[in-house]
Amino acid sequence: AVDPAAGRVAWTKALPAGRTFGPPATAAGVVYAATYGATAAEPQTLFAYRASDGTPLWHRDTTGIAPFALGGRVLTVESGARAVARDGRTGEVVATSDPSHPCPSLIGAQGRLVCTESGSAAGDTFPPVVRVDPATLGFVRTLRQPEDKPHGGVISPDGVLVLRTVNAEDPSSGDWTGLDLTTGRTLWRTTGPEDGGTNDDVVLAGSRVVWISGGRLVSVDPRRGPYATGADAPRRSRVYAEASDRGSPRLTAYGTHLVLQPATRPALRSVTAP
Repeated sequence: AVDPAAGRVAWTKALPAGRTFGPPATAAGVVYAATYGATAAEPQTLFAYRASDGTPLWHRDTTGIAPFALGGRVLTVESGARAVARDGRTGEVVATSDPSHPCPSLIGAQGRLVCTESGSAAGDTFPPVVRVDPATLGFVRTLRQPEDKPHGGVISPDGVLVLRTVNAEDPSSGDWTGLDLTTGRTLWRTTGPEDGGTNDDVVLAGSRVVWISGGRLVSVDPRRGPYATGADAPRRSRVYAEASDRGSPRLTAYGTHLVLQPATRPALRSVTAP
């Protein structure tokens, strides 16, 4: 863990040798890291550490690779596309999702949680995108029966799910859709690469969502979408080399501060949201 204010390493922890590590997650002062072996038969383990000093809190065997932290809980997707929530302080299971509503992947924000298809899934048919209760993981409502494969998204502070969908056979092409979590209504949808680009990353920057299109960052009002006018109209940055489609860029947000990282070469660019 690094202290960005001081520019120094705050603490380090050695995880088990000979294991592969999924992306970490953090919330409510706890860092979660999952480890797994070379084969699916090998056990996977979820570790929890105190974020301030790295003190180990607990570890549990799990079948989920990437932990998803939300408030004081950590969620994993277990076998059978079943979401499991654990108490972040103890690791004890506090809720499980209904297996009749598959939950291969999660998109969440404080007080809101959505089950959707995993971006790595194969096939031509996909389970419905459904809203679930973040406390009980119980089914709330179906939001969408996707025709194309869901491939990530983000939830805005005012309750709009901005969902990425891609062609299962050609994932380089896709669309963004805005869905109202309360009513289930589709608010808008992009209609081509000039609006949605070919990059799957989307982040929250304040009250707006930002994605990459044509080497630029595009900031969009989540409720009005990319075709809004006036004060709610999209805002576009200048072209950044790090945002080129050829570099398969990744986008990360910290408030309204954004970081671009091309996957094809060692580079980082820190920018503000347009």
